[in-house]
Amino acid sequence: MESLVTIIMPIYNASKYLNLSIESVLKQSYKNFTLLLIDDGSTDNSIEIIQEYKKKDDRIIVINKENGGVCNARNVGLKMTKTKYVTFIDHDDEYDKDFLKNILMLIESKELDLVKCSRKNVFIDLNGLSLGYNECNYSDSIYESKDLYKNILSICKSEIWGSVWNGIYKTSLFKENKLIFNENYKNGNEDIDISVDLLFKANKVG
Repeated sequence: MESLVTIIMPIYNASKYLNLSIESVLKQSYKNFTLLLIDDGSTDNSIEIIQEYKKKDDRIIVINKENGGVCNARNVGLKMTKTKYVTFIDHDDEYDKDFLKNILMLIESKELDLVKCSRKNVFIDLNGLSLGYNECNYSDSIYESKDLYKNILSICKSEIWGSVWNGIYKTSLFKENKLIFNENYKNGNEDIDISVDLLFKANKVG
C-alpha cells in the first residue's frame, strides 16, 4: 500500500536519543508511513544506528549529507516527499503511539490543510535523569479562512503554534506555495517563521 504520510527526521550527533525517537515512530498504531532519516553530517555513530534500522524496516529511507543545519535537512526531506501529508520529528522527540492515527483521522474527516496538537516538554539533567515536565494543551478547534484572520494573533501566540513537529500538513501546502524553511534562521525562529506562512496559506486548520 502506498504511504499516506512522510515523516522527516533531521539527525545530527543524536546517538544518545535516536533509538527512543525512531522506536516511537515505528511503534505507531498507524502503519502506512514513510520515515526519512536525514543524517546531517554527524560525527558520532548516528549514521550507523540509522542504517541498522533501515535494514529492519522498508518504510525507512536514509539520506546521508554534508552538514547544512536542520532547515537544510528538512528542505531536502520536503523535496523528496511524494505523499499526501508530511510531518516532522526532531531527533530528541518521541511520538505518542496514536499520534499519526488520531491526527490523520481528523485531517481527513474534516478536510483540513493542517492540524496542530498538544505536546509535553520533558526536562532531563546531564545524566539523563528526569527533572519533570510541563504540558501545552488546548481545546479542540476548527478554523476556516474567515475565522483564521479574526483569531490570527491568539493562534500565533499559543504555545503549540511555534513548532512544526507537533502537526501534520498537506504536502501541497508546501509545494503549491513554494514554502521552504529559511536556512538563515536558528534557535526555533525557523519553526515560527514557516508556521506563520503555513497559517496564512491554509484554508482550514484544526
